[in-house]
Amino acid sequence: MVVGRLDEPVMKDLAEASARRIVVTARLAASGRPGNVPRDATLIVAPNLTAALDRVARGEADLLVGDLVAVDIALAARYEDDLKIVGMAGEFEHLGFALRPEFSRLVPLIDRALRTMPAADKQRIRAARQAAFDPPPGGWSVTAMRLLPALIAIGVVLAVTLRAFVLLQREMAKRVETEQRLATQLSFQQTMMEVVPYPLVAKDRENRYIAVNRAFEKTLGLRREDIIGRTALEVQSWGPDNSRRLHDLAGMSITHGRREQVEIDFRVSNGGPRHGLS
Repeated sequence: MVVGRLDEPVMKDLAEASARRIVVTARLAASGRPGNVPRDATLIVAPNLTAALDRVARGEADLLVGDLVAVDIALAARYEDDLKIVGMAGEFEHLGFALRPEFSRLVPLIDRALRTMPAADKQRIRAARQAAFDPPPGGWSVTAMRLLPALIAIGVVLAVTLRAFVLLQREMAKRVETEQRLATQLSFQQTMMEVVPYPLVAKDRENRYIAVNRAFEKTLGLRREDIIGRTALEVQSWGPDNSRRLHDLAGMSITHGRREQVEIDFRVSNGGPRHGLS
């Protein structure tokens, strides 16, 4: 097979390559000067098929003569934008086998088999040997180069997704840490409320009870389950008059953000009178 650059005209046979620079592989050259190469052509020997194709692509040689299968694979993988097949070169080498002396009796049989071997089988044997001497060229294949933009896009998406995942993990870790800190603080506050021997309550901005201590339950004879989420007017925990006063006083404190206090007389759970400062 004859290979040339894209501007090289198609030729019928290698005889048209007179006075041209023709490159072949070292393996092909070692088998003897290719008989089909014109005698006035300049023969260049390259160490392998890749090096030979590179010389043609760079303009250091005009044509390459090589095996059809190996050349076709190399062109499709790396050189399809620079080189092309321009013609047939004919058969450049003959198949032969080297035998050890103890197998000399097999020589006539092998020669007979080679003479009757179909051309397609010979070509497959040459292709296998070519592949052994000239390993596939490295670098990116044409297909890989075409897929490169898609691979880059996928890589970018994966990188962005990974970064978002890392940031989310950090945010979740901070949130869990904050929740644990608040839970610890709330547990401490609840513990402190429980150990105080005087009635204590906590309210939200809607003036509803959100926490009471055990002393409050014991003093007024109420359960916290019946108090939490309700207002003093709804519970009537201090009696009708005192509940109204305390409800209004707590509303003023919540609205204006200042401390308010009042003295009240009330009755505890056993009916006894008590005097308190709220």
